[in-house]
Amino acid sequence: NVDLAGGAPLAGGTPLPFR
Repeated sequence: NVDLAGGAPLAGGTPLPFR
């Protein structure tokens, strides 16, 4: 999963500036 918050790494995801 990718973060939908804006840089916060979710469980099983990576810290990406998605939003």
